[in-house]
Amino acid sequence: MLPAFPRGIVGTRSTFLDRLLEGALEGDKQAIVGDDLVQLALTGGFPEAIARDTERRRQDWARSYLTSVLTRDLRILPRSRN
Repeated sequence: MLPAFPRGIVGTRSTFLDRLLEGALEGDKQAIVGDDLVQLALTGGFPEAIARDTERRRQDWARSYLTSVLTRDLRILPRSRN
């Protein structure tokens, strides 16, 4: 099971800067650390990938996305050198 997602991914507003500017910054009791943080980083931040229900499907999506981006970029690379 995936850990809870950061506020930006779940659609809530972070209060970090507000608390910092008010001088009321304390440790985040709900901070994601250790193995959960690694898993979250490996999951990625693309909503399309996160919505996949298995690790295998997320990997397939990421592989397909990477192939699409590289194919597009490699096609336009020779033209950008002129």
